[in-house]
Amino acid sequence: MRVLRTVSLAVLAAVAGLAATDAEKSLVGDWLMRPAAQGDPEAKGPGILVTFALEGDRLTGKAAQPQGHWPLTDIRYDGRALSFRVHNGEEFLEARLKRVDEGFDGSYVGSETRQGGRLTLNRKK
Repeated sequence: MRVLRTVSLAVLAAVAGLAATDAEKSLVGDWLMRPAAQGDPEAKGPGILVTFALEGDRLTGKAAQPQGHWPLTDIRYDGRALSFRVHNGEEFLEARLKRVDEGFDGSYVGSETRQGGRLTLNRKK
C-alpha cells in the first residue's frame, strides 16, 4: 500500500509539472518580433508575427514568414526571462530576452554562423 501511494504521488507530481504556469499563459497571443543586425541599434522593416498558444498545458509558438511558419522550440519563460529557438531554414536562431515594461528586449544568435543582434518582442496591437 505504501508503494502504491508513493508511485501515485510521483505520477501526480510529474503531471503537475506539465501544467502551464501563469507566466506562460500570459504569453498567449500575437506578438511582433523585431530583430536588428549586430551593430544596428534599431530593427528595420515590419517585424515578424509571433504567436504563442497553449496546446493542452504546453506552451507552443510559431513565427509567421512569407515562406510559411517556423515553429518555436525549447520555449522557456519564468515571468522575467524568455528564451526559445527557431530554425530559419539554414540554422537555429537562439533568442534570450528579458521582460521590459510590456514587452521583451534581448538578443539572438545563430547556432552555426554565431551572428546575431538585438531582438525585441512586443504584444501586437
